[in-house]
Amino acid sequence: TTLSRFEREARAVARLVHRNIVNIHRVSVLENGCPYIVMEYVDGQNLSDAMATGTLDVETQCLIVAQVAAALAEAHAQGIVHRDVCPDNVLWDAALRRAVLTDFGIAAILDAGGKSGTRLTRAGEVLGDPRYASPEQLQGTPLTGATDVYALCVVAYELFAGRGPFEATSAAALSLAHVHDAPAALSTLAPQLPATIAKLITHGLAKKPERRPRAADLVDLPQKLAKHGEGPPRSPGLFGGPALEGADGLPALTGLIRELKNRRVFNVAAVYVALTFVVLQAADLILPELPLPSWTFTALVAITLAGFPVMLVLAWTYDL
Repeated sequence: TTLSRFEREARAVARLVHRNIVNIHRVSVLENGCPYIVMEYVDGQNLSDAMATGTLDVETQCLIVAQVAAALAEAHAQGIVHRDVCPDNVLWDAALRRAVLTDFGIAAILDAGGKSGTRLTRAGEVLGDPRYASPEQLQGTPLTGATDVYALCVVAYELFAGRGPFEATSAAALSLAHVHDAPAALSTLAPQLPATIAKLITHGLAKKPERRPRAADLVDLPQKLAKHGEGPPRSPGLFGGPALEGADGLPALTGLIRELKNRRVFNVAAVYVALTFVVLQAADLILPELPLPSWTFTALVAITLAGFPVMLVLAWTYDL
């Protein structure tokens, strides 16, 4: 049924643990039969609004594309195709310089062969924004991770050039352009962009999926930019993510503290300490009355102390 497929796909996405993929905390159904998903709150704005401000410099633009590409690479490795990559489905936290891919609502869960998938849509039905639809999406042919790469490269094109790769006056004309027309030269519209990056984005707009780069090939855009002197290289952050530096050059420690707050690590630590205190106080009163070895209390203290860093890691990783 549609409901069971919804739950299956939602739970598959919930297994994706990545800094640039929105965390899903709970998937369930209300008493009235309405399914729901509880997701992570991201303190930022969607990429459409961020682009409208005109304040994203080329270094930030490359960082956003690279982080979304990293999210897609993780999803593709787990056999999930997003199918609706667009600025509205990317959240940008400027303070943490973190892009988060969200809304896997029409994602396809691929089979072992990677050629078909279970999905909420009917065969041949096209969903998502046509401005970012790949040729194979518009033609109703099987989708792969290359479909998401195409959409991401359209987003990247808009970020760098300030306009899309095709100009059309209707949805039908735009669809035909995606299927048949060559995009306007990105190197001409975005002269601030190194030729290697412009070429990579253009390859991502290839009509044939097999000619496009993989999502993983777009992850090093900031390094490519830095290599051409357009911006300083950034040291890797926690768990392989970008360095936690604020948009205004805030120290890495400030970004780390905010990330810890967002993931409620401090809350988990406080609760754990409080529970540990209660348990140890109770044990100090009860254990002497029981026929247990003298080292029992010491062992209990050691276990609770060892569990503290484990809880912090779980809080960070799974956003408890």
